[in-house]
Amino acid sequence: MESCCDISLKTWLTEEEACIYTGYCRQILQEARDNANLTFYKKKGKVRASIRYKRTDLDKFMEREHEQCKAYDEIQFGRRRSLKV
Repeated sequence: MESCCDISLKTWLTEEEACIYTGYCRQILQEARDNANLTFYKKKGKVRASIRYKRTDLDKFMEREHEQCKAYDEIQFGRRRSLKV
């Protein structure tokens, strides 16, 4: 499904748009919601509630994820020993 406008200009994103915007799959976003690492909102509908994300909340989440990966890389690769050949 294609979005009719630029996602980066929208304030509220659907779950599908959030996946496109962040590059994360639905499972990653769901785990982040379940672990209270990502703020989300439920929009009540006639059939079922749909999840919405604020773009700024997604930006903060991605920044935290990037910092965690960066810190992990520094720990893993910062303490390497040189191999004697």
